[in-house]
Amino acid sequence: GGEEREREMGLSWCFRAVRGRALNAFDQKLAKNTVGKTVGNEANVISCIVYFDELPELDAVEDTCRRGLLSVDTFTSRPIRGTWQRVEEVDLKQHLIEHTVNGEDELHAFAEGIMMRPLRSANNLSAPLWEIFLVTNKGPGRSGFVARIDHSLGDGIALTHVLARIATTTAGAPLPLPIYKRPTPPAKDWFAMLVAIFKAIGKYLLLPAVGWDSDTPCNAPLRTRHNGLTFNNRRRTIFIPEHSLEQIKRIKTKAGKMFTVNDVVFAATAGALRKYCETQGANLNDANARALVPVAFPRKTDTPSGNLWTFLSVRLPIERPTLSQRLALSHSLFDELKASGEPVISNMLAQLNLGAPDFVFGKVGQSIFSRHTMVFSNVPGPSEPVCIGGRRVIGIQALYPNLITQMICISYCDRMFMNFVVDEDVFTAPDLLPKLYLDELEALDALPPA
Repeated sequence: GGEEREREMGLSWCFRAVRGRALNAFDQKLAKNTVGKTVGNEANVISCIVYFDELPELDAVEDTCRRGLLSVDTFTSRPIRGTWQRVEEVDLKQHLIEHTVNGEDELHAFAEGIMMRPLRSANNLSAPLWEIFLVTNKGPGRSGFVARIDHSLGDGIALTHVLARIATTTAGAPLPLPIYKRPTPPAKDWFAMLVAIFKAIGKYLLLPAVGWDSDTPCNAPLRTRHNGLTFNNRRRTIFIPEHSLEQIKRIKTKAGKMFTVNDVVFAATAGALRKYCETQGANLNDANARALVPVAFPRKTDTPSGNLWTFLSVRLPIERPTLSQRLALSHSLFDELKASGEPVISNMLAQLNLGAPDFVFGKVGQSIFSRHTMVFSNVPGPSEPVCIGGRRVIGIQALYPNLITQMICISYCDRMFMNFVVDEDVFTAPDLLPKLYLDELEALDALPPA
């Protein structure tokens, strides 16, 4: 528990009421929480824990918000009738809330406890859809911000651009806006590329209607999934102890020139889930499992904040019995995706679905989630240390309570920050996951070079 108090700040930041830019079709569905309402999840909110050894002073946070956060239109507006409409006044005392805990475990428990709640401003059309809890830790461990942002405000790339507006280098200099480039696909002949495109069209057209992942201890029973999963609010966040990004890079380097950090994390996740299932008495040698992998599209740095991403359906190699097989297959799967045009095809079909009535869009989303085992999100963070409000950030976590198991990892400096948000009715022994995952990394690191 903790002691929450709100302080009168005597401060607000004012804007003229103005009809702003139009939401794209995806942002509109997210703003209406279309899939969430279909499955019974009332909050479509991304939570981020930003760790500090020493929390920034409140005045410094206010100033950071005024100069940086409120320069982003989605943080000063509400999505109303298809447009971002600026509110007349952003009252910071309604969005910055002080809270006290006694120990880092309490910080995590606090973040977990509020991650499924609607935002405080959800029913207040005169306030934008974000809030930041300034959590002072008076016990052992770190303090931190718990920032909560409605998903319609932006995807991973958009939010890294927001971070660049509110953070500085350790010397106090502004951060450059991150630039994301499309990966260069491997060379491929035109006929093979055409075949891959038609395969991708068939795959994603049929995705909501064909194929179910096997029954395993990592997902709900098939009979439940056949009827469409619904959200039960019984979510548990399993924090993986922060670990070395250099170790992951060492594993990928030993595996081969073209391997990536993503390949290693995906293989280690598959291995940890396999080992978890084995502790529950499951035989996975013929299991079929898939992950939904969100892929955000690169954009110009001056692109307005919003969502430009799609889901890819990727085989999760939990049926492969050895480390090297899981790592090799993970690399092969993602290498094929880069050359297949699947992200473009998936996004194209998703755009068509955005034109469907909300009821249809929600049912399609529910069906796709119900057919998969997990969501796998790998977000690259700053490679150099940054400061917010004059204090050095020492770590970042992102939490999202999804309909199925959600894993999010964020790299920051030379460390990896990671967690699983699981359904307690599905995972009966989720506390096994941290050791299983870290053991998997150690075993991968012990493999001889390819």
